[in-house]
Amino acid sequence: MRPTSPVCSLPQWTQRSGLMLDDTQEIQGLLDAAGRVRIPNIGRPYYVRPLTLSSDCHITMDPGVVIQAKMGEFHGSNDRLLTGSGISNVTIVGYNATLKMRKENYRTEEYEASEHRHALALYGCSNVKVYGLTCQSSGGDGFYFAENAGTPCSSVFLSDCVADDNYRNGLSIVSASGFAAINCTFKNTEGTSPRLGVDIEPGLPTNKLENILFRYCRTQNNAGGGFQVHFKELTGDSDDVSVTVQSCVAREPTAFGILVQCFASSPGGHVTFEDFFVEATNKDTPAYTDKWNSGANVDLNFKNVRAIKPGA
Repeated sequence: MRPTSPVCSLPQWTQRSGLMLDDTQEIQGLLDAAGRVRIPNIGRPYYVRPLTLSSDCHITMDPGVVIQAKMGEFHGSNDRLLTGSGISNVTIVGYNATLKMRKENYRTEEYEASEHRHALALYGCSNVKVYGLTCQSSGGDGFYFAENAGTPCSSVFLSDCVADDNYRNGLSIVSASGFAAINCTFKNTEGTSPRLGVDIEPGLPTNKLENILFRYCRTQNNAGGGFQVHFKELTGDSDDVSVTVQSCVAREPTAFGILVQCFASSPGGHVTFEDFFVEATNKDTPAYTDKWNSGANVDLNFKNVRAIKPGA
């Protein structure tokens, strides 16, 4: 359900023209303001350098707002468009609004090679809600969720969001406790491996995957595949995992719809794909599969997973 847009006082926006527009100061000023703020549609993109989120904010972007990475910036290998680290109580309402980067520029020799120029990256953040936002053409992942100083992201909710044309993944979860994505779309990922719609992949044995839920989500036309759950870095000493993907669809013409991987001793817990539909998978690629070590303790469940492949 779309939340009501807040009413707020707006700054006096200066109308400027030319090729070297830089709106970083104005947008960062809004992001630094506690409480409810609104980013208005001024009829052109806002051109910005890397931006940072703060705690206790409710940000509404008017329909049609585009916050775009400024041309010639983001040379740092970890330069992200919008980052939050260790913050809490953040709401972003962005129906028909876009965080947009310049993926093709970052692939040129003018830039250091990197897969970490994410559009929206959260590290150890809690109580975060994002509605309706599109993350497009990043130099890494559209949406990225990881730990900060050992603390996972927690109580994260995405609704009606879109990841489109990102370089590495549409969405990555490295460490999270309490995460839900409802009615979201992850599509057209192309660039560096793994090139997935959704990648649930801890990077350390201490990372957490607790109460992870996807419902009514779609992956589409991702070069590497739809949903991947990858436990290679977890061990028997890691916390139990719980990942549930319900009533979702993968339309992947060249790759798998689901891939679950566990190559070593693993923690307990479960991974469940339920009422899942895979359409138009490459005839030489399994629609859904697992690479499971015999010592793995995680329960893997495919419940009512259906697939249509070419020629079927």
